[in-house]
Amino acid sequence: MPITRFGEYAIKTLIQEMINQGASLKNLKAKIFGGSNVLNFSSKKDERKKDAQKKDALIGEENINFARKFLKKIGIPIVSVDVGGVSSRKIFFDTTNYKAFLKRINSAES
Repeated sequence: MPITRFGEYAIKTLIQEMINQGASLKNLKAKIFGGSNVLNFSSKKDERKKDAQKKDALIGEENINFARKFLKKIGIPIVSVDVGGVSSRKIFFDTTNYKAFLKRINSAES
């Protein structure tokens, strides 16, 4: 079984499990979070760190774009978005009322 940590396989697995538990695809809505550039290097000495930061920013943007395109492709509307930037996020999801709560994490806390 492929690892469900990344991309399309993870989303397909999640949706299939939700359907297996009684969800209807037509009733699903999405909230997307993440894609931030959390490796914020301020040192000008180490160019490799700067290159790593640029690559990290590209990965975040790719993840955001993937989520948007995939959800559109399968017909799940996006109802809330908090993406990009430089801070980490912690997401809490309350399964009793389907509300998502976001907490921004300062780099000193992570």
